[in-house]
Amino acid sequence: MTHSIVYLQVTLGSEKASVLSSLIKKTNALEMKWLLMIIIKDLKLGISEKSIFHEFHPDAEDLFNVTCDLKRVCEKLNDRSQRHKRQDIEVGKAVRPQLAMRVGNASSAWKKLHGKPVVAECKFDGDRIQIHKNGEEIHFFSRTFLDHSEYTSGMSKFIKENILVDRCILDGEMLVWDTALNRFAEFGSNQEIAKAASEG
Repeated sequence: MTHSIVYLQVTLGSEKASVLSSLIKKTNALEMKWLLMIIIKDLKLGISEKSIFHEFHPDAEDLFNVTCDLKRVCEKLNDRSQRHKRQDIEVGKAVRPQLAMRVGNASSAWKKLHGKPVVAECKFDGDRIQIHKNGEEIHFFSRTFLDHSEYTSGMSKFIKENILVDRCILDGEMLVWDTALNRFAEFGSNQEIAKAASEG
């Protein structure tokens, strides 16, 4: 298997899919999970994450986008010939965040919008967080799908009091407002404040 992974680095584009396909046929779900993790983390292979998912199973990328669980993708989609019914997002399970696409300059950005109306806002530098509210249960997921339970004691009360719907997912930058200075606190202060709140 190691030989095949190394071979992926030195083969040309058309041969990469063939090497990857043979690897997929030789592995079980757990082995495939680790294999995909190795490959996806090293994008110097010249093959995109999208291509890897598609080679594994036509529905793999869709399922990963709504579950962020590579092991689950490998277990559910271990037969390429069986199509998977599209799964809805679940409140309480991390979802792949929507990220902006990089472009070279402002002119390229405007072209991508195809003349549609645009609202521009300041980019605040906080922690990219998904807040999942499911009744009384609150989760704080990072952009790498980690559940940051350290925010629970300091932030959950605020979420419950101000977000009036029972179930939702909020996705954005989380920042601390410094009431003494009347401005946002320095970058990286979220966890410090969360720790202080949990300690009372």
